[in-house]
Parts: sequence; structure tokens; C-alpha cells
Amino acid sequence: MSKKFGNKNFSKKQSNRPVAAKQFKPQKLPANKKNKDVLFAILVLAITFVVFFPSLKCDFTNLDDQYYVLNNPDIKNLSFNNIKILFSNFYVGNYQPMAMLTYAIEYKISGLNPFAYHFTNFFLHLLNTLLVFIFIKKLSSNIHVAAIASVLFGVHPLHVESVAWISERKDVLYAFFYIAGLITYLKYKEKNDVKFYLLTILLFVFSCLSKAMAVPFSIMLLLIDYLQMKKINFRIIVDKIPFLAISFTFGLIAIYVQKLQGASTFINNVGGAYSGTDRFFLANYSLFFYIYKM
Repeated sequence: MSKKFGNKNFSKKQSNRPVAAKQFKPQKLPANKKNKDVLFAILVLAITFVVFFPSLKCDFTNLDDQYYVLNNPDIKNLSFNNIKILFSNFYVGNYQPMAMLTYAIEYKISGLNPFAYHFTNFFLHLLNTLLVFIFIKKLSSNIHVAAIASVLFGVHPLHVESVAWISERKDVLYAFFYIAGLITYLKYKEKNDVKFYLLTILLFVFSCLSKAMAVPFSIMLLLIDYLQMKKINFRIIVDKIPFLAISFTFGLIAIYVQKLQGASTFINNVGGAYSGTDRFFLANYSLFFYIYKM
């Protein structure tokens, strides 16, 4: 039996079918496309692995390793009291309790065997390279762009210091949480699910607890919004308020710690040791140095 409506016949079986449900079903990537993504990711990781594998043969150095690990009593007892010390102390002019906690875990497992510390840096760099691949793939929807960007990130000589130097653990660790946070933010925008928003905040806090370099994270989120929407509206600004508050807090901590270390001597020009020209070029040295090295 069927009923006639205008010029179309609708059977009873057809009328009960939830036609609209198919429209909202999540799209699955074809198997060959997934395989292609996996193959590109493996290739990028293999290249990075080969380039940085020699770092595992490195030893400790006399550049801050003695302060962070070798002669640091705070990492040599993984107790609750020592963890509180790690999260309330400053080391070599930096507040980086998450990085210090990783040293304490490594010391508990392997003592002062340099291989363990180098392996952690090496492994984190591989993870970061994979995260860059995932992030750029989600941002650009272009597997070739993601592959090129991630392999450049993975093998660039500017990362040698961060990977091969034990004391630069803070760099690879903050980058891990930072890039993971960018990915969860893209998931939040895609799914409009608050749990991804909260996870992004948590990852940002962990990144700041690893290195103060993470504080511009909220600016990165605004740039992502603008790239995708070509506009900045009120809701986007409100979304960033927690991130801006966290950035402000950790920015103040970084300034305070640097002041204790004596960096404010240059900022305040104590004793008039630097002319205006000196101060201009010294302040811009790092910027031009890294542009040149890149």
C-alpha cells in the first residue's frame, strides 16, 4: 500500500526511514587515505630519528647540567616534599617545575646515566614532530604541506641544542604540551565540545610550567581563529580570557625570576652601563640571531 502526494509515491516503509540521520553521520576517511597519512607520518619520523639518533651517545656537559641534574639535591629524592620543592623553587633563572620533575623521575629510575636523560629529550622531539604533522594536517587539510612542515621542524639544526643538551629539556617538554594544546583547540572548534576547551587550558598550563616561552599561546589561538574565519568576533575574544589570564600570570613569574637572576640589570640600565644604541641592539640580538640561523 502506498499513499499518493502530488506526483510522488511514498511507501509506508520509506516514510518511516530517518532520512536526515545520514546527513549528520561523521565522515570516515577512506582506508587508502588513512594509509597515506600513516605512511607520510612514519617517513617523517624515520628521517628525524636518523638525524637525531647520535644525540643518544652524548654525555652531560658543564653548561647548566651541573645545576639542573648532576649537583642538584632536589631531584635526588622523588618524595612529596621534594616535589613541592621542585614546584616552588627557581633554577638557573627559570621556573620550570614540570621539566625538573622529569629529571627527578629519571634519577629515580637510572641515577646519573646520561643515556636516560638524552633518550627522554630524543623521544619528546619525535613526539613533537608527529604532533606538528597532525596539527598542520588538521589546519591545512593538505598531507604534503603537513609532511614538509613537520620534516623541516624535525631535522632543523636549530633543534640540536634543544634535543642534544640535557639542560634544554624545558624546550622539548613545553613544545609537547604547546602543540598538543593547539591540536585540542582545533578539535574544540571542530566539535564545539567544552571538554576539548578545558583540555586545551590544562595543556597550556602544563606548557607554561615547563617553560615561560609558552605565554604567547593565546595569540596563536587568535591567529588560528583569524586564519579559519577571517574575522575576530566577541565570542572569540571571550574564549581567550582564561588563556590571557594564564599568560599574564606566568609572564609576571618569568619577569620576577629573571630579576632575581640579575637580568633586570640590563632592563633598568643599572649604573648607566649601556647607551641607547647598545640597549636597542642588545634587545634585538636574539630576534636577528634566530632569523639568521633559520
